[in-house]
Amino acid sequence: MRKVVPAPLWLLLAAFFIASCSNGIYKENRLGKTKPECLFIDDEREWVQKIAKKIVKNRICKDTQWRLVVISPKGSSCSSVLVKSTGSDIDSYVRIELRRGDMTLYKIQKDFKGDMAPEVLKELMSALKEDIF
Repeated sequence: MRKVVPAPLWLLLAAFFIASCSNGIYKENRLGKTKPECLFIDDEREWVQKIAKKIVKNRICKDTQWRLVVISPKGSSCSSVLVKSTGSDIDSYVRIELRRGDMTLYKIQKDFKGDMAPEVLKELMSALKEDIF
């Protein structure tokens, strides 16, 4: 007699493999009703600052607990079994985190191929703007 994996476990495993390193945008929003009035862009890269200022415009300030952090590690790689087995060429990601003090209350991430292009950051910043303001 063959053992069958229960449906909820099977669905959970399938979702994990599919969600790892795909071209979609992933969000985690734990802000609740708390919304920032303004943000400090916690990134020294000039082009990141320029894109952030263009998209969130008058919501930038220096004297706030709310920090916007852009994470884009060089040389990151996708270790998803599904992605490797299907030959996907995604090899990096960019994540934007909104932090209040030392707590991350909002994350948005996108996986992509190659170096981070400004278009990827613009897409994520626009989605962030819609979600938090």
